[in-house]
Amino acid sequence: MDIEIASCAKKTAEHYNRNADLVIDIQDAAIQISDSYLNTIAKEIIDNGFKFSPEGTSVSVSGSSDDKEYCLSVTDHGQGIEPEQIASFGAYMKFEKKLYIQQGTGLGLAIAKRLVELHGGRLEIESTPYEQTVVKVFLPLSV
Repeated sequence: MDIEIASCAKKTAEHYNRNADLVIDIQDAAIQISDSYLNTIAKEIIDNGFKFSPEGTSVSVSGSSDDKEYCLSVTDHGQGIEPEQIASFGAYMKFEKKLYIQQGTGLGLAIAKRLVELHGGRLEIESTPYEQTVVKVFLPLSV
């Protein structure tokens, strides 16, 4: 499982020509989700980290577990997400038109959030605009 996330992170960094910006710290764990769904979730949140942060700033991908759940976390140092955008985050959200045009639809995070929820997990976003954004995915461990 850790191999899939690390591989996905490396491919995404290569896509943005930002291999040097990628920091990976992933512990292995057995999670209650298929590899393909986990890969989709990882791809969407890692892609966002690179897409919305400047070249030369780190994008950290980490994964660890406690006794109940696994946490996949992506931290970037880009433009961030406004608190009201986080509050209204959902499957059919639309940001201000100028942001919508610049950033895309935001559908990737919505897809990731829905997949996580379908597997009994949750997605959390913490952001300080123009400083740091952390997207955390929590998924139950296999029993």
